[in-house]
Amino acid sequence: MSASTISAVQPAASWTLPYRGKVAMACLIFAESAVFTIFVVAYLFYLGKSLSGPTPREVLEAPIFYTICLLSSSLTIHFATQFLDAGKRGAFLGLWFLTTLLGALFLFGTGQEWHRLIYERGLTISTNLFGTTYYALVGLHGFHVIVGLLMLMIVLLFAFLGRVGPEQSARVEVLSMYWHFVDAVWVVVFTVVYVTFSDVEESNGDTIVGGPIRAAPSHGRGRRTASTDSLAAGSCIWLHAPVRRPPDECVGEHTWRSALGRR
Repeated sequence: MSASTISAVQPAASWTLPYRGKVAMACLIFAESAVFTIFVVAYLFYLGKSLSGPTPREVLEAPIFYTICLLSSSLTIHFATQFLDAGKRGAFLGLWFLTTLLGALFLFGTGQEWHRLIYERGLTISTNLFGTTYYALVGLHGFHVIVGLLMLMIVLLFAFLGRVGPEQSARVEVLSMYWHFVDAVWVVVFTVVYVTFSDVEESNGDTIVGGPIRAAPSHGRGRRTASTDSLAAGSCIWLHAPVRRPPDECVGEHTWRSALGRR
C-alpha cells in the first residue's frame, strides 16, 4: 500500500465550555458599560447648560495622583492572579494587599475632592445641572469601586487564613476582570470630566447689555424684560436667555411700553 493511499486519521479537536464565572462577569460588564454610557452621554448633553455657577473650569482639579494609583492597581491585580495560578501564595498575598491599598487610596481621593467641592466651592448635587451630572457620573463609578474593594478585602481575608490557593485562581481571575473594568471606566470618566471638556463655560443666565455681561435682576425667567432706566436709554436687556447674544435690534422706550401694554 502506497503512502498516498494512507489517510491519516486525526483526532477531533477538543472544545470545552468557558468558565461560567467569566461568562457571567462578561455579561455583567456589558450591561454596566451600557449604564455608564448613558451617564456619560447625559453629562455631555447638559454640560454648559447650567443657569448658575460654578463651572467645571472654576472648581475641578484633575486627581492625577489618585488616578495613577487606580490604574496601577490593574497591574498589581494582574500579576497577583498570575502568581496565584503558579502556586506562589506569598507573592499573591502581597500584590493583592497592594491592590486593595491602591483602590482605597483612590476612594479616599474621591472623598477628599467631594469635601472640597461641597464645603469650599459650594458645588452640591442640587446646585446646577453640572453638579447633578458630575456627582451622578463620578458617584456611580465610586460606587463600583466600593463594591470592588469589598470583594478584594474578602479575598484578602481568606488569603490571610490560608484558604486561597491555585484551585481558586479561576474565581480570583473573574474578580480581576471586574476590577479591570472599573479602571477602564475611570479612564473614560477622567478624560471626559477633567481633560477634554473641563474648560466649557456654563450659561450662567447673565445679562447682556450691548455686549458686556453683568448680573441680571431676578424679574423673570426665560422672558424679555427691561428696567426703567434702560428703557429711557432705549437699550435692550435679555434676562436668563439660554444663548448669550444680544437681540438683533434695540427697542425704544415707547415700543417697549406698547408691547407690555398689549400683554
